[in-house]
Amino acid sequence: ADCFAAQSSAPRAGLPRAEGSRRGASALRGLAGDGLVVAFDTREDFEANLDGPVTVAMFSSPMCGPCLLVEPKITEMALDLAASGVKIIKLSLTPGKNAQSLKPLFSELEVRELPTFVVYKDGEIKGRVTGTSHVELRELITGLI
Repeated sequence: ADCFAAQSSAPRAGLPRAEGSRRGASALRGLAGDGLVVAFDTREDFEANLDGPVTVAMFSSPMCGPCLLVEPKITEMALDLAASGVKIIKLSLTPGKNAQSLKPLFSELEVRELPTFVVYKDGEIKGRVTGTSHVELRELITGLI
């Protein structure tokens, strides 16, 4: 599903509205204090946190139903892989907040649908997964650690 298109249209039946997505994002951000999943709003913060042996960047939006559906699995994965030094960071394209400043980054990294996960090892892109296939993402990550 292309969530970029969903941002410009009315919420579709069956997808959480923006109010519900804030709760999902808060739950994910709630783990930031534990160092498992950290949400960023700026390109600068994102780029400053690509260090570490393996970093997974989740590109998302609070208007993206599939993003909200996969977040619990990503949180679970962060818990499972934390001991291996895997860091998961989230960059959320939020209309009216940071959309204009983040669109160039999304474009440079060829993020065309949400969610997209870009996996870095020692600061270099090693792979990507689009959509909600958390199993494929886990396989990519475990192959790098």
